[in-house]
Amino acid sequence: MPLYRAALLSFAAALTHAQTRPVEELNKTLPKYIQFKAEYRVRLEGFRGGAFQNATNDFYELGRLRADAIVQPIRWMKFHFQTQDSWSPHVNRKPHGPPLENRLDLRWGFFELGDTEKGAWAVRTGRQSLIFGAGRLMGDPAWSNTGRTWDAVRLTLRDKKRGLRLDTFTGAVVKLRADGFDQSEPGDNLHGLYGGLEKLVPKGLIEPYLYWRVRVGGLNFWVPGFRAAGQLPRGFDYSIEGVLQRGSFRRDTVSAHAAHGWLGRTMPKWRGKPRFWSEYNYASGDRDPSDRQRGTFDQLYPAAHDRIGFSDQIGWKNIHHWKTAADIRPWKSIAIIPSYHQMWLASARDGLYATNNAIVARRADGSAGRHVGQEFDLTGTFAVNKTFTIAAGFAHLHAGGFLRKATRDGHNYSFPFFSLLTSF
Repeated sequence: MPLYRAALLSFAAALTHAQTRPVEELNKTLPKYIQFKAEYRVRLEGFRGGAFQNATNDFYELGRLRADAIVQPIRWMKFHFQTQDSWSPHVNRKPHGPPLENRLDLRWGFFELGDTEKGAWAVRTGRQSLIFGAGRLMGDPAWSNTGRTWDAVRLTLRDKKRGLRLDTFTGAVVKLRADGFDQSEPGDNLHGLYGGLEKLVPKGLIEPYLYWRVRVGGLNFWVPGFRAAGQLPRGFDYSIEGVLQRGSFRRDTVSAHAAHGWLGRTMPKWRGKPRFWSEYNYASGDRDPSDRQRGTFDQLYPAAHDRIGFSDQIGWKNIHHWKTAADIRPWKSIAIIPSYHQMWLASARDGLYATNNAIVARRADGSAGRHVGQEFDLTGTFAVNKTFTIAAGFAHLHAGGFLRKATRDGHNYSFPFFSLLTSF
């Protein structure tokens, strides 16, 4: 469907159903144990300087339709199915396929006993999303045109009175296939425990966790970590996270680590209550490629968008990243977010990695230096009503010394986008 036509349909639907959604009207006519919902998003985006090369540019449309069916015959039993159709008709890259495109397929299909989100206990089995903490290691990326799901079993236990929570799961990530039904890959598994202490710290929470990643072919490592977040006096808020990785990959030893820190402040007496924050992200790199010890941090399965810059060119691997940003809301329905980033390699002898874990560039002798570059971002959203949201933005990554020396052209990277999201 052409972009202009999709935009007109979305806009018309939003205006026509400003107070109610068509699917809501349908649900009123159905038994309460059967409910439907749907979401449609179209995004126009492009880039200049792909792979930091001078003549690598593109501009294209992304479309995504998700439709849900929920069957809940009794309060503590639920079946949830979600289909997804995502497409990218004008992308230069051929053939079209994941992660930009994945034609009609089953995204969710799980059976649940209890209530995973609010109940004292729950068991959820089948195809599902696994999102823990802030999604830095385990997330379902909403920005992505296809997202990420798991074939998994998850057990949730919760004691609201004591403020305790524990999730344990085992599963395999679903591999998107351009030419068939999406399937998880046998022998590539992740197991985990994720806890929550919600009353130990005033106005805050502590989340200890432990993951175990194992894959046929010699990958076997443990990931202990913790996350803490909460509110401080005078409008301040904070978030910190620390992670270790220990194990083996084939004949090499895995020894890596990462950290995140965030401090923000909301100004309640200012117009629109703007919020300002700074954050620091670090992930270790490999100091010596020949010593049979892997020091490059594995970011697992994150919701990686806007973690190390809105342009999404850099992953949480072998990186020092500093960010300062603001959330400005001149009106309740409008949010404007400017941000500034600086990035350096943690180890000059290791490479720069993308959000999908692919290596972008490397100088094993460290001769390209460590400064990756700086990025300027400006994004905005406008919630027209409860069914329709408009978003737009621009990101520009100015190449630093490392990119200028370690890539062919060392070109700057620019990324504009415009999107429409409607639920109905």
